[in-house]
Amino acid sequence: MSMPERERCFSPIRADKSGANPPANVWDGIWARLATSLRRLLRALEILFLWSPVVVSGSVLTVLHRLPLLPKETSTNLLDVWWTFVLNIITKSGPTFIKAGQWVSTRRDTFPEQVCTQLGKLHRFTRTSTRAHGEGALQQAFGDSWRQFFALEDEPLGSGCVASVYKGHIFAGENAGKVVAVKVLHPGIKKTVQLDLELMRRAAEVLEHIPVLHLHWLSLVECVDQFASLMEMQMDLRQEAANLERFTKNFEDDPTILFPNPIYPWVHESVLMEDFLRGEPVSDFFPSKNLAHMGLQAFLKMAFLNNFVHGDLHPGNLMVERREENGEERLIFLDAGIVCELDEEDRRNFCDLFHAIVVGEGKRAGSLMVERARNQRCQDPDGFCEGVNEVVQRARSSGMRLGEMQAGDLLGRIFRLCLKHEVKLESKFARTLIAIAVLEGVGRSLDPDLNLLTASLPVVLKATAMNRAGVE
Repeated sequence: MSMPERERCFSPIRADKSGANPPANVWDGIWARLATSLRRLLRALEILFLWSPVVVSGSVLTVLHRLPLLPKETSTNLLDVWWTFVLNIITKSGPTFIKAGQWVSTRRDTFPEQVCTQLGKLHRFTRTSTRAHGEGALQQAFGDSWRQFFALEDEPLGSGCVASVYKGHIFAGENAGKVVAVKVLHPGIKKTVQLDLELMRRAAEVLEHIPVLHLHWLSLVECVDQFASLMEMQMDLRQEAANLERFTKNFEDDPTILFPNPIYPWVHESVLMEDFLRGEPVSDFFPSKNLAHMGLQAFLKMAFLNNFVHGDLHPGNLMVERREENGEERLIFLDAGIVCELDEEDRRNFCDLFHAIVVGEGKRAGSLMVERARNQRCQDPDGFCEGVNEVVQRARSSGMRLGEMQAGDLLGRIFRLCLKHEVKLESKFARTLIAIAVLEGVGRSLDPDLNLLTASLPVVLKATAMNRAGVE
C-alpha cells in the first residue's frame, strides 16, 4: 500500500517508525519473552492434545485398509466417520487451521483428491458473531470517535472464521445518510494466526526430516510459507481497501462491473468501511446468458490483461444489481481480501500455457508445465505430456461449452497428472487456475451453452501478444 493510501486511513497515534519501543527495563523484556514462550508452549500442548487422537486413529485405519481385515464397505464407513472427526478437530483448532484446510482443498496438484474433497467442506464454516463484538472492534480501532458518526445494526450480514460484516448507517459528517458495510476482524485473530503459523512451520520442518514419511516432495515448509502469505493478505484490511480501489480503477471503463469503494477515514488494519451495494445473490438469476458473459469477460480481463485476479470468486461473493428504471443488470464483486498477481515469469508461463490449450496444442501445454515448473521430479515427461494432451483434446471435442465440459473436471485431471508425475505448480499459478474452476461453476449455472473457447480466445491471444512484445 502506498503512503498516500495509508495517510487516508484512521491513525490517531503515529507508530514509532524505528520499531517497537524498548521495555522500560531489562526485567520487562525478560518477562515479555517468558510470557511469549509460555503462550507458545500452551498452544503447542493444546494442539497436541487435539490432534493426537487424529494421528492414532488415522494410523490404525491405514493399517486396517492395507490389511484385508475388514469388508470394504465397513472400511469405507469407518473412513467417513474418521473424516467427520478430523473436520470437527480442525474447527476446534481455530481459524488458522480452518483456513489451512480450506487452502489445502484448493491444491489438488499437491495433495490427494480425497483429502482436498473432504477439506473442501470447511468452506461452509460460519461463526456466530454479535453487535457487541463489532462495536468492540470499532472501539479498539477508533476510540469513541466513531459513535459520533455512524451506528451498526444488531445482526451481522455474515461471519466467517477471520472476520464479520455488519450493516451500518452514517448519520453525521459529509456521508450522512449513507448506508455502509463494515467489516471487522475477530478479536485476537492476529496473535492467534501468528502463533499457529509459527508452530505449523516448525512442525513442517520436523516432518520433512522424517525419511519414512516420504514428505520431502510436498515441500511442507514451502506450503506453510505460501499459506502464511495468503493469511497475511487477510490480516490487514487496509490492503483489502487498496485492492478494491485498484479493481475499481481497472474496471472504470466498464459500467456493468461494480466493486464497493472503501470509505475513509474509517479504514484501519482491523476495520474496513465500504459502500453497501444493494444486490441479490447471483444464484437467484440462474440461468442468465447476459450475466454469464459479463462474469467471464470480467475474469478474463483480470487474469490476462490486468494481472490482478480476485482470489475468492465463490457465488457468495457475487451479487447482481438490477436497475428498476431500465432493467439493466450489473455484476457486483465483494470480499477482495485475497488477490492473485503473478510475477513477470509466471504471467508469461500462464499466458503461454492457456494459449497452447486454447489452440489445441496439448502436448506443448504439458511440455511447458514440465519445463517451467520450479519444483518437479518428473520421471516420464512424455507420459505427462500425453496425459495433458488427452485432457485438452477431450475438452476441445466438446467445443469447450460449459454444458458439456467442466473446467473443474479438466483442471482436476491435470492436477492428478501433476501429482502422479510430481510436477508441482507454483502457488499463485494454482490459485488462478482454481479461480477459473470456481467461476466456471457459476458460469455453467448461468449459461450452459457459453463457449469458453470462443469467449477466451481473443483475450488470450491479445495477452500473449502483449507479453511477447514486452507490454505490461
